[in-house]
Parts: sequence; C-alpha cells; structure tokens
Amino acid sequence: MLEIWRSSSVSRMGFLQKLCKELGITAPPRSINGCFGLAVDRLLDLPAPDRVVFLDEMDKTPKYLDLVRDLAELSAAAVILIGEESMPALMSGNRRVWSRTLDAVQFQGADAASLMQYGHASAGLKIDLAAAELLSRAPMGGDWRAIKKRLLKLIGLANARRTREITPALAKAVLQEEMGRPR
Repeated sequence: MLEIWRSSSVSRMGFLQKLCKELGITAPPRSINGCFGLAVDRLLDLPAPDRVVFLDEMDKTPKYLDLVRDLAELSAAAVILIGEESMPALMSGNRRVWSRTLDAVQFQGADAASLMQYGHASAGLKIDLAAAELLSRAPMGGDWRAIKKRLLKLIGLANARRTREITPALAKAVLQEEMGRPR
C-alpha cells in the first residue's frame, strides 16, 4: 500500500517515484513521463487479478486524482483509494474521476466477533465474548487502531499472568488503564 501523504511536500514526481518503488522498480526514472510510463508498463506486466493498487490517505492529496485516474485507465489496474469521510465528496467533485468510480465503501467498526477472531489469529488469545463486547463498545471500540493498541496491552497483561484467556476482568483493566484510572 502506497502512503504518499507521509512526505510533507510530495510532488507529482515524488508520487510517481514512490509508486515505481512500490512496484519493484529500484531505480525509477527522473522524469514524470518516464516514471508514469514505467509504472503503467509494470502494472500491465502483471496478471489482471494482481493488477491492484491501494493508495492510502488520498483525501490528503486530492490533487493526484487525475493522475491516478489516468494510471488506472492506461494500466487497467483496479485502484483502491482509501481516505477519510471526505473522500467521496472529493471524488464526486471531479466528474472524470467519479464517472469511473465503481463504488464508494464506508468502513464499519469492528464488532466483538471480529475482535475475538483478530486476537486469536494474531496473538493466540482466546478472548471471552463478554470481554470482546466490553472492548468493542468502549469509546473508539470499533476503530482498528484502538483495537490493535488494546490488543497489545492485553498481550502484555496476559503474558504477565501466563495466560492466553482474556476475561472481562482483563479487558476492564486495559480499559481502565487507557482512561488513566487506577485498576
């Protein structure tokens, strides 16, 4: 996933060079046309099912929407633009981009079952349903960043107690620590 926003002043050239590097081009050309053409060629070399480009934080760099549209059109790549709530409005403001948009999908918060599955798959934790519900209903509970942070705290707590079982009591301890309250 290319995260072009991480550079404070990304130029079109910088954007394309980062794209080329993500596509495995170790020494991208030093011209916009050269980078763009090489990126398109590299994408066209991929089998169609693998021709997918994820661009994260596109809401922070809307000036690249036309460039991304051209890239998708010439390479026949599925370009997935990821951004905050403002992304659909930014895209719909550009008729040429919006008319080529297949769908706008809004991320949903994670539920207790997803949290249980993630905890088990990523860390071997067996999260009790009541504990998962506590964690998912807490402020920012469905946000994956919050879930990851809480899961890391749960792993530390579980390791300290030599268990893989996450009970409501352990979940409460993590949430209380998060809110700056004593256990």
